[in-house]
Amino acid sequence: MKKTGIFAVLFFIILTVPCYSQDNTHYGADYIFKTGDVAVFWAVLKGPDVKSNMVYINIVPLGGKEMKYTRYSAIASNVFSKEEEILVKYKKLESENIIKRDYGSFLNMSEMTFLFYGKNDSKKKPGMEIYYKGVPDAAPEFLEESGITAFFEHSLEKLK
Repeated sequence: MKKTGIFAVLFFIILTVPCYSQDNTHYGADYIFKTGDVAVFWAVLKGPDVKSNMVYINIVPLGGKEMKYTRYSAIASNVFSKEEEILVKYKKLESENIIKRDYGSFLNMSEMTFLFYGKNDSKKKPGMEIYYKGVPDAAPEFLEESGITAFFEHSLEKLK
């Protein structure tokens, strides 16, 4: 009976440990996604046809001078083959970080992962991860780049 009680307690402890660990992997389903002191904005620049559309992704730190994350990487991947393409590798996180990709590139490399590194994080173990399964459905579409710029600025102001 004593062994069963000890086993039950150990089993309960093992099951509850993940509940108390801090998970820093986030699914960024929305075209405006904020977590901690980082925001990710998506928009589409419409061309004459779908093949000429461009996807704009803006990664913005929100922490001011005391930013938790100072560097980032961006990786596109194929959900089926697990093939990866590094778009940004361990780059300094500026006040605005825009990535532009052909809309058609999401047909093959549909998954996007953004890795964020703080001063105590290694290149192999980022402090936070935000991932997307394709371009968010509600990402706004614009006919001119100036519309995207205004959208990014307006959205950032609303978050602050």
